[in-house]
Amino acid sequence: MKGTYVTVAIPFDGDGRLLKLKLPSTYYHYPKGKVVNNEVHIGYNTLRQDQDTIKKAIENDIKRLENCFRELKDIIEQYNNNLETLAKQAIAKRKSKVLADLQLVESLGIPLKKTEEAATITIPLVRKKLTVKKPEVTEKSYSPEPTIPPNDYESILNMIKHMSLVIERNPDSFINMKEPDIRNIILVLLNAVYEGTATGETFNGSGKTDILLRHEDQNLFVAECKFWKGKKQLCDAIDQLISYITWRDTKTALIVFNRNKELTKTLVNIQDTIKRHRCFKQELGKTEKTIFHYKFCRDDDKNKEFFLSVLVFEVPTK
Repeated sequence: MKGTYVTVAIPFDGDGRLLKLKLPSTYYHYPKGKVVNNEVHIGYNTLRQDQDTIKKAIENDIKRLENCFRELKDIIEQYNNNLETLAKQAIAKRKSKVLADLQLVESLGIPLKKTEEAATITIPLVRKKLTVKKPEVTEKSYSPEPTIPPNDYESILNMIKHMSLVIERNPDSFINMKEPDIRNIILVLLNAVYEGTATGETFNGSGKTDILLRHEDQNLFVAECKFWKGKKQLCDAIDQLISYITWRDTKTALIVFNRNKELTKTLVNIQDTIKRHRCFKQELGKTEKTIFHYKFCRDDDKNKEFFLSVLVFEVPTK
């Protein structure tokens, strides 16, 4: 028998992964469908063009979804209220196991030997303040602009590099991480070293930049984190970074994470895209195979130049 199949997309706000949870209630249950981004797609079969029957079925399914959402909300709130207790119990259990493992090893009388991987991961964690260098004042009316010297700029880039290498070498821990997750890890490291001067998702210029280091309300370093999705997206990312920086910003970085397996090809495409950008002025060389340095200019002022470092790293894939 020939009929009609209608798919209805019901939008929702929130994390769609919650809809994969099996609810303990047997009274409410989800209608059959699938989650596509932030929509629930539900299909309806009909042999007749009976709009009232379909409308009624849609209304019933929406009510069932709303009931499920309310139950999910109650479950999540209850879980969050108990989260501190659960965390303390997990930490105590883990601490107990670690102590037991150490006692076992000590009882064997055999010294511990570090693995090769553990020995190669080194991240500097000596707390220090950003060195702010101001030009010499030649006239009383001149207001010098603060900037960071090249060695501090290089130090910041090195810390980001070390953190990204940890991600490369530990795929199981970072396989499901997205841009904001990786950005937050980098921010934690920068704040550990530069005494809380690094912020994320901070308004600057015409938008919110991923990483921003400030000193006395002056920007010293601006950076964006992006996953490699092609030449156009990289060009858009550079445009985004340029739109975020102000006329006073001079030290910037673009941190690109590659989840493709052809990293060599990706590096060629990245360098080619950067050199073709309308604001590109000069190539300043590279410190490593995946770290490149350039001189760019502003879109609205070709004489105002700033430094752009591009750091490319592999991240684990599923």
